[in-house]
Amino acid sequence: MPGAKLDPYRELAIIKERMNRLFESAMGRTEIGSEGGGVAWTPRADVYETDDQVVVNIEIPGVPRESIGVRVADNTLIIEGERPPEKGLKEEAFQRVERSYGSFVRRFSLPATVSVDSVAAQYERGVLTVRLPKLPDARPRQINVSLTSGD
Repeated sequence: MPGAKLDPYRELAIIKERMNRLFESAMGRTEIGSEGGGVAWTPRADVYETDDQVVVNIEIPGVPRESIGVRVADNTLIIEGERPPEKGLKEEAFQRVERSYGSFVRRFSLPATVSVDSVAAQYERGVLTVRLPKLPDARPRQINVSLTSGD
């Protein structure tokens, strides 16, 4: 377009996103949907740690709560589900499709400091939050330092 400004940072971000998807697919992090040849997609996630827990937030709008599965196996958090395609619309009706549909699986390696017996998951406004409390021994402790008279 004449007169349009190019934003090299935006273009780099788009290329990075495409490369990330390519590598995730090549490394087997995305799986093909199990029903009806569903399209593979990888919902975005944030993982952070506090003193007491590890928290995983994953964006999965449009995924029915009853199709979401959360489990822990071999120190790996596994989140899976399926976003169904729009009902009542024929494929020919779409002029553009940018959202992904079908099954997804995300796997996150867990530190040994997590208590897998107390995992809690909550789904609200399209975001699944999984809280993994840390074992009591793994939580940071304050250690008092005593002073000797010679210092």
